[in-house]
Amino acid sequence: QDFAARVIDWRDADDDVTEGGAELQAYVAAGLSYSPRNGAFQSLDDLGFVIGVTSADVSALRDSITIFNPDGKLDVYSAPSSLIAALPGVTPAVADQVQAVRRTRTAETAAQLADLLLVQSAYISTEMPASYRVVVVARRERNDRTTLVELVMTPGILATAPYQILDWRQSRTLAD
Repeated sequence: QDFAARVIDWRDADDDVTEGGAELQAYVAAGLSYSPRNGAFQSLDDLGFVIGVTSADVSALRDSITIFNPDGKLDVYSAPSSLIAALPGVTPAVADQVQAVRRTRTAETAAQLADLLLVQSAYISTEMPASYRVVVVARRERNDRTTLVELVMTPGILATAPYQILDWRQSRTLAD
């Protein structure tokens, strides 16, 4: 129940603490340099920022949770292999083919994935994402500091600019 309350407080727009939850005050008291987003999770890795959730928790949940899925379909490009293999009617051979094809994100591979998973079309999405959320962890040996940077990027529209950065946030800097 506490986990659910902390997730609710991470997502909700108010600063009211849900019973068992954690809002800004708890993050400050814990010495964290970030606070709840007050919005939807953008990736499973965001769960690692929720107070009390460990990297082991995130790893344990990785194969069974989908984050921010408004259409309710499995994203074939980013879903764990185990979820692709668990789709009704997917054989190990088809799962292997999907794994190989989805390494490249083009209109051609989207069509190949749609053909491979035609029977599962009600459960999947083969649309290429319009933007990507990336978390970068940088460790500096000189001063033993670790920096987490979160950025949102989208494919560029020019051949000379293969991507655009839409948002860039330094999430936290910690002494190791």
